[in-house]
Amino acid sequence: MPSKLSFDLAFVRLLAYATALGAVVGLVTAGFLKVLHLGTELVWARIPQWIGWDAHGGYVVAAGAMGGLLVGLGQRYLGDHPPTLNEAMAEFGQTRRIEYRHLPQAVAMSLTSLIFGASLGPESGLIDLAGGLGTWVGDRLKASARDAQALTLAGITASVGAFFESPFGGAVIPVEPTDDERPSAHGLLLPGLFAAAAGLVTLHLTLGQLERLAEFPAYHRTPGLDLLAAVPLGLMGAAAGGLCLGCQRACARLMQPLARHPVWRGLLGGVLLGLLGMALPFTFFSGEHQLREVVAPADAAALGTAVLALSALAKLAGVGLCLAAGFKGGTIFPILFTGAALGMAAHQAMPALEPMVAVAAVMAAAATVVLRRPLVVILLLAVLLPLPVLAVVSVGAGVGAGAVRLVARRRA
Repeated sequence: MPSKLSFDLAFVRLLAYATALGAVVGLVTAGFLKVLHLGTELVWARIPQWIGWDAHGGYVVAAGAMGGLLVGLGQRYLGDHPPTLNEAMAEFGQTRRIEYRHLPQAVAMSLTSLIFGASLGPESGLIDLAGGLGTWVGDRLKASARDAQALTLAGITASVGAFFESPFGGAVIPVEPTDDERPSAHGLLLPGLFAAAAGLVTLHLTLGQLERLAEFPAYHRTPGLDLLAAVPLGLMGAAAGGLCLGCQRACARLMQPLARHPVWRGLLGGVLLGLLGMALPFTFFSGEHQLREVVAPADAAALGTAVLALSALAKLAGVGLCLAAGFKGGTIFPILFTGAALGMAAHQAMPALEPMVAVAAVMAAAATVVLRRPLVVILLLAVLLPLPVLAVVSVGAGVGAGAVRLVARRRA
């Protein structure tokens, strides 16, 4: 039986490996985001300027078609990589590792999808890349089964913690499984937290302080009433989250006849995305930067209730369309954008409703339904939103989690 000292030294060594891995993941995340920024600027600013074609109207459809064609070719020759967050965690739950042989293909597919305006976020590619690196490190070190699991999870949590600037949010992902995932041991939380903190520090040292997601409206608390209002608003957000999942299923069925023809499927998806984006520009991209426009009171008032609501629905349709057509990316930022747009639409329709209450409750509930991880949602939004609104976020996430449970029971 190993002595307590040897056990402690082994755990300290694991923490050191996890911290070093987190620093590497922070560098990799910075590189990924830098390439994404340069590629997006090239496609949507430089090329239109060079060819004298305004980046609106027909160019939007042409760029969407080109992106869809490249995605289709990637699907055919590179494979169906990377998985979504929930798929990656399900893979880990079954195998206790993230396969790393296809990381170059996964990065290429992710960047191509995002650069050409897919209605998806970068977290899918980043999580697959970071988790795969963690598994690779575990293999190279010939680590024990438990330490290898810890390093894989450390890679994932470092990526999420750095990108969302929430080490706790990233570290909680593996210990808050969805209903169809195997729970991970709580003893793996600390290595993930060390890795996430190291990743965040490295990312900041490389790229500097990340730009704030948005300047949210001032929050004027009305204790009690805010939490009561968060319940119906949470139901609205839960409905939006359910609609997001429904759009994904519906688009998958529509694209099923082209399942064996990924190039045509990608091209069709890109053209449809371009047409949708031409009508409602907020459809394009993850929604990360578009949040600024929908939550600014003056901009939201200029857009009006109808445009805000239609933009939210178009974003959901764009997510389903992109995933069904083979584009690769995550759903966190799109669903946060949808929640914010619907929250501001509710405020525009009922001006007496506190805007931050509407935004926070709808965002939290919608994200909880899609991610099925209420604690992770609360911790992520605690960083993104003003801290005083955290109680409203908790109610919204609770309503979303309750809705997920209710639907699951009815289907059982």
